[in-house]
Amino acid sequence: MPILPYLSEKAQLQPDFFDELSSAGATLTVALYVYAKEQGQFDVAFAIAAILMLLTLLINGAAMLVERYFRRKRSL
Repeated sequence: MPILPYLSEKAQLQPDFFDELSSAGATLTVALYVYAKEQGQFDVAFAIAAILMLLTLLINGAAMLVERYFRRKRSL
């Protein structure tokens, strides 16, 4: 339960919220939205989408390798 008050505080828009969207701490999904919807730079948006898909495939592949490792270790 102590997480809920923390999340409700962070969910409120801060005065510099829109300035932070273009900062180095912005996520790739936020950057994808900004480039596609607000700036109309679809080539950059497609490049970000490709990067996100590659990252997803890499994480999925790593998870499968870890699963396979522990499954073999457990069967010994």
